[in-house]
Amino acid sequence: MEVLFDLTNPLGSAVPVSIAVSTNNGATYDLPATSFVPASGSAFVPGNNRMFVWDAGADWNGRVSSQVRFRVAVAGGLAAESPAVEVDTRDGQSSEPGEIVRPQVVDVVSQYCDRQRHVYFLEGVSLEQTFRVVANWNGKTPGEILFKGPRGTHKVPADRLTRTYNVGRDFRAGDRLWVVLEAGDGTRSAPYPVNFEVIESPPGLSPGGVAAVASEDSQALRYKRLPKVRADFLREDRGSIPTADGRPIPGMSGNPLKFNLALALSVEVGGDGAARFEDRLELGLPEQWNILNASPSIRGLAALNYQYTGNGWKISHGNLGVGGKLRWETPPFPISVPFLPALYGQLEFDFLATAQGKIVANFAPF
Repeated sequence: MEVLFDLTNPLGSAVPVSIAVSTNNGATYDLPATSFVPASGSAFVPGNNRMFVWDAGADWNGRVSSQVRFRVAVAGGLAAESPAVEVDTRDGQSSEPGEIVRPQVVDVVSQYCDRQRHVYFLEGVSLEQTFRVVANWNGKTPGEILFKGPRGTHKVPADRLTRTYNVGRDFRAGDRLWVVLEAGDGTRSAPYPVNFEVIESPPGLSPGGVAAVASEDSQALRYKRLPKVRADFLREDRGSIPTADGRPIPGMSGNPLKFNLALALSVEVGGDGAARFEDRLELGLPEQWNILNASPSIRGLAALNYQYTGNGWKISHGNLGVGGKLRWETPPFPISVPFLPALYGQLEFDFLATAQGKIVANFAPF
């Protein structure tokens, strides 16, 4: 059974919400109901049509009442009660006393999630996912499969088993997808929550320019800003801009500065709710250094790592690092191949050394 409510929070952060059940028209809310998805006390992102799903048959089996009411409450004591509704858990009773026979959703599988694998999708980043239902009809005649999302309920024939959504566009942060089996006699399964969540992008990252990228084995999801942002400063060979007395301005001609400076920014968000913002600064020293044809460079790294929790994004730790690279080139050498004109080759060798430290502190969630 679905219990819908609207939730607001001026701060915009997720709020813990609890739920209680009354079977006597609100006189008391003491039914020991624990079969809620998500569990009572879970954090919800503010928005309309937030939902608890109650498996009434598990907590209140073989009963019927038209005086069932629900009370949802947020931390701090603010609460709201529903009107009285009828709940009947007698449908589909078997010959065994108290046992309910109804269809069961065993699993809902997509590329990145199933019963065992949870994934976070980013709101606003386009990504199509096909969800396949594994159903157990428990001897009943198959009827329809109901996919319940923020845009309503979509029914598909029982033999179809799948539906495709654009999880970044069809769902907003906090929205969920539920699957219900409906047998030919009208008996329904308990609503099954598909094992994914849609969340907002981490602070400082706009969904624009972000793409979803599968891992090599196609099982893990990564969101990356493509392409990486890179800017070159004071690079050699930018062209000559002479001063009034004919001397070149440093950094604009030839090799007056004898080095180049570059800054690169990359962002990656994982389907496991981890995000990394990384800045790399590289200083290239004179090319063809010394008499060894070696090109050294010095690198600096600064990274900020976030982790998503039920209350939003939280800074988990930072990284600082330094490194050096030495590129060595051999002089060109001839390659002799019969019947071909003269060919030349050159070998390049890169030697890289880095050191990186981790900074951990307690940061408040955003």
